[in-house]
Amino acid sequence: MINKTQLVSLLLFILISKNSFAQEVFMDADNTGNAYSRITSKLFNYEVPDCWHNVVHMTEGWDSSLNKNVFLFNLHWTNGIGGTSSPVNDNDRCINYDRQRTEMKVDAGSPAYMQGQNGDTHHYRWKFKVDSSFQTETSFTHVHQLKAGDGTFDTDNPLITISLIKSSKGLQLRYISTSETGSITTHLKDAVLAPFLGNWVEVYETVTYGNTGSYSVTIKKVSDETVLFTYTNNNIWLWRTGITYVRPKWGLYRSLIDSADIKSETVKFADFALVEGTTSTIPAAPGNLTASALSGSKIKLTWTGNSTNEDQFRIDRSIDGTTWAYYTSTAKNSNTFTDSVTTTNTYYYRVRTENAVGNSAFSNTVSYYYIQSIQLSLTALIEGLYNGSTMVPDTVTVELHNSTSPYALVESQKGLLNSAGFGTFYFTVAVINTPYYIVVKSVNTIETWSATPQTFTSSH
Repeated sequence: MINKTQLVSLLLFILISKNSFAQEVFMDADNTGNAYSRITSKLFNYEVPDCWHNVVHMTEGWDSSLNKNVFLFNLHWTNGIGGTSSPVNDNDRCINYDRQRTEMKVDAGSPAYMQGQNGDTHHYRWKFKVDSSFQTETSFTHVHQLKAGDGTFDTDNPLITISLIKSSKGLQLRYISTSETGSITTHLKDAVLAPFLGNWVEVYETVTYGNTGSYSVTIKKVSDETVLFTYTNNNIWLWRTGITYVRPKWGLYRSLIDSADIKSETVKFADFALVEGTTSTIPAAPGNLTASALSGSKIKLTWTGNSTNEDQFRIDRSIDGTTWAYYTSTAKNSNTFTDSVTTTNTYYYRVRTENAVGNSAFSNTVSYYYIQSIQLSLTALIEGLYNGSTMVPDTVTVELHNSTSPYALVESQKGLLNSAGFGTFYFTVAVINTPYYIVVKSVNTIETWSATPQTFTSSH
């Protein structure tokens, strides 16, 4: 039987747990191409104009910069083709025709730990890329919103937006406060848009919801982690009267008031992470990173994972050991990655763990010197060593000569022919798609030339 003291302790534990226990979700694009299914499988929802313009507005595709699948959020607009009445020009879910929307969101169907409830602290993290030719307009284009999830008083206006605007400082962090006399939009901080265009950037956002809330955001280039934008406010009203939760939203939401300034656009998104609570910690760094060679121009990385709360691993690569850049990422609990290389060079690698709260230190650095080579698989049965079924193994010299007179020597390699007369030889000077005479020399025989020049069609 629970006494009063135990009951008070239990209620206090529940209250503390509700406000501090870390619960999280991580979502990257998969390889199915079905963004809608992927989004709902992670208990998010989406708002798209498919009801009007009958195409899929959220898709998935491979991105060569991140070396992984990403989400593509699309909006369509063709000037001179019927305006808002055109079936190929998007609107806002067949509800509003003066704006367009393709957004992913937390909503009423999402679990409570994904909703920003009064007193909650949430960490959000995601990547996005705006094309270098992105065309802004003067009213609004939001790529991120924090917005009331319910209620009846001024719930149309978001609390916070990250917006792209036609302005000398075209990236804007906007804050909308409300009162009985109306809403007030404040630019918390603006930045020149140019450094964001054409680059993958990553957003780190931490929010405490409530009448006395706090907000911080940092945006970095993914490639080299240059900080492009940062803002912190530890005393900001992040609530609305009569609501029960705030929902984060990501995508493209824009006005059509300045339709002459807009065009069809695609914004890419990747690696959404959401954590509720104040107890979540940065994951421990991986260790024991090693590099080894595999056949087929591949370098295999292996490491030891030391964390239990990572969302993924980031792998950086360098060609000089000094200047580093993002190369790819691997899933949580992974401990290996295979890189395909084609150019002779020393390649340097390092690995770290990441989650919504932050990043571990990088692992130790490893390097591997890769020499581009051409592989020759040769079978030669040497007279005097071959008895009709097997051959006495013998060391031979294999030479490559130019295919035109005077048939100059290009490169030679020594190797062993086994009892079947088979051997493998690697050449690092010869190049693919160039014909060479192949010459085999053995101490037991005279040199033998191939009847015609041979061409290598791939490197090793």
